[in-house]
Amino acid sequence: MHIELLEDGRHLCEISHSSKSNWLTCRMLGYLQYKNKLVIPKALSNFESTALTQVYPPAAFGSALHEAIPYWSLTGDLEGAFNVFKDKYTVPLEEQSSNYYKESRGLAILTTYQGRYADSTGRDKQPIAHLRGADGTRIPLVEKTAKFIIYEDEKMVILYVAKLDRIVLDEKESNGVWVVDTKTTGSSIDPDGKWYQAQLRSDQYTGYTLTAAELYEDVLNVPVLGTIVDCIYTRRVVVAPSDMARYKIRRKKKAETALRESVAQVVREIIPVWNEEVIPTSNAPAACSMYSGCRYLPTCHTDPVIALENTKNIFCEPEEEKSNG
Repeated sequence: MHIELLEDGRHLCEISHSSKSNWLTCRMLGYLQYKNKLVIPKALSNFESTALTQVYPPAAFGSALHEAIPYWSLTGDLEGAFNVFKDKYTVPLEEQSSNYYKESRGLAILTTYQGRYADSTGRDKQPIAHLRGADGTRIPLVEKTAKFIIYEDEKMVILYVAKLDRIVLDEKESNGVWVVDTKTTGSSIDPDGKWYQAQLRSDQYTGYTLTAAELYEDVLNVPVLGTIVDCIYTRRVVVAPSDMARYKIRRKKKAETALRESVAQVVREIIPVWNEEVIPTSNAPAACSMYSGCRYLPTCHTDPVIALENTKNIFCEPEEEKSNG
């Protein structure tokens, strides 16, 4: 998330699904994370032994798979995908205490994934879509960070930012493409279960579909049909094909209109806080224990003025931010 003032007096805001969700979860967290960019200084030894400064294995495991799977989907190179996973999984071997998040299990998931989704050539059954470059080269639509103007009025311009895992050709409908988003979860991936039903209620996939449609529909000359949720269940030690499923969420224009309106509403709330005309609140206990604990929890206070002052005394700006003046 970033906000700046344009020469015409309007605010330009870049916002993604995750930054929007973080803001709505806890305004103080959003303010400290996106506006102040505060981090825990390494000099504070009393924080070094807590989860606040450690890599969270489930998140790191999922992130590594997110990098390796599109690589395999594009190339069909399983050994190369192994190497991508090993390079991206940053949890040291000696700290991989959970059987669920060992490096070897990540490799087993990739092997099983290939067995489930590869065609007779060893490549993904749903091939990656490509753009044609000016020089005639084919550009794969993999791991693309894209942005477009989702809303604009006399006071603000909003750029919606989305990282698209990959865009694939439909294996049955020749005139269409899908955005594929890989999700790793420790919850059941049954389509009638709570986890997947929550995915259906999320506007994240609407954002992916709308972004792809705005940027690629005309140049590809085919419609964006929706998003495929590429689910991987990660809480079984012995990996099985049944731990994986691909569910299609078809594009809905009404949902896209609702997303534009909700993003605009959130940004209207953020701008006065960003300009420090309003102090954000931190009355969101649900956020305090997310992902092994909110990094700002040690300094949080019911009085937002005290919370902000305490936090600035303990946290510091990233070194790269300081060096840039």
